[in-house]
Amino acid sequence: MTSEEFRNSIKRGRLQLSITDMFSYFRISLLLFIISIFCLTTGFQSLTSAFYEDQPLGIIGGTFLLITIIHYYFLNRQLKIRSVSTTVSKEEFQQKINKLAKEQHWKTTTISENFMEATLKRNGMNSRSFLDRSCGERIYIYKDTQTLYFKSMFDLDQNIEFTISSGENQLNEKIIKSTFQSS
Repeated sequence: MTSEEFRNSIKRGRLQLSITDMFSYFRISLLLFIISIFCLTTGFQSLTSAFYEDQPLGIIGGTFLLITIIHYYFLNRQLKIRSVSTTVSKEEFQQKINKLAKEQHWKTTTISENFMEATLKRNGMNSRSFLDRSCGERIYIYKDTQTLYFKSMFDLDQNIEFTISSGENQLNEKIIKSTFQSS
C-alpha cells in the first residue's frame, strides 16, 4: 500500500483492501454466505420451500446467514483506522518510527517522511496446518500535521486458510499509540 492509498483509506475511515485482499480477508464470511444461500435455496432448487415450510435446511440456512452477517460486521469493524493527536515533527517521527521498528523487529517495506508500512513475521506453528495462529502482521503508520493514523492487521500474504488472533494487532496498535501519544 502506498502513502496515497493509505490517505484515501483515512478519508473513508477504514482500510481499503484490494480485491484479492478483500476475498482473502472476508473468506470465512464468504464461505458462510455460500453455505447459507445453498441451504436457503435447498441446493439452488427453490427459495420458497426452505423459507415457508419448517424444513431443517431453512433453519440451518437462516442460522448461517445470521452468523455471516455478524462475522462480516466484526471483520469490517476491525478495518477501522486508529488515530492519536501528536505534536512530533517529521524528524522526530522518523526517529521514533525507526526506533520502534527496530525494537519490535518490524521489517519496513515502504518508508517516507510521513508514511511507513512494515511487516512482522511471528514464529507460528512450523507445520502448514489448516488452522494456525497469526504468523504475521502488516503495520501502517501515517503522520499528518497534528494527527498520527495507524493500523495493524493480519498479513494476508501469509496464505493461511484460517487464523486465530491472539491480540497481536491490538498490541501493535497499543505500542504505536503509547509511543506517539506521550509526545
